[in-house]
Amino acid sequence: MSKADLIPFKKGQSGNPKGRPKGSKNRSTILKEIAELRTKGINPVTGEEVWMTNEYRMAMAVIEKVIEKGDHQALNMVLDSIYGKQKDSVDIHTSEEVNHDFRNIIARIKAQ
Repeated sequence: MSKADLIPFKKGQSGNPKGRPKGSKNRSTILKEIAELRTKGINPVTGEEVWMTNEYRMAMAVIEKVIEKGDHQALNMVLDSIYGKQKDSVDIHTSEEVNHDFRNIIARIKAQ
């Protein structure tokens, strides 16, 4: 790497002047389009051949992993998709019993 490579761009000058070509799609856009495509497949519930989206077929494949293989990651993915991710919680257990009469504490604070 030469020293010339380390000189920053001039103000207002782009590091990628041509950029991405106009009309090119993001990967997420392409994947969404593919997921929305319909293909013929066997409905695993009814056993009938039907038209279904690739997204539906992928969801059924994940559910099959849960049911047939007991895959815990697939189970978590399904439950998170249905119910949303659960928030982490911390349970604090102490061996000491806490027994305060908060009315006495509040009365002492007011008396000060």
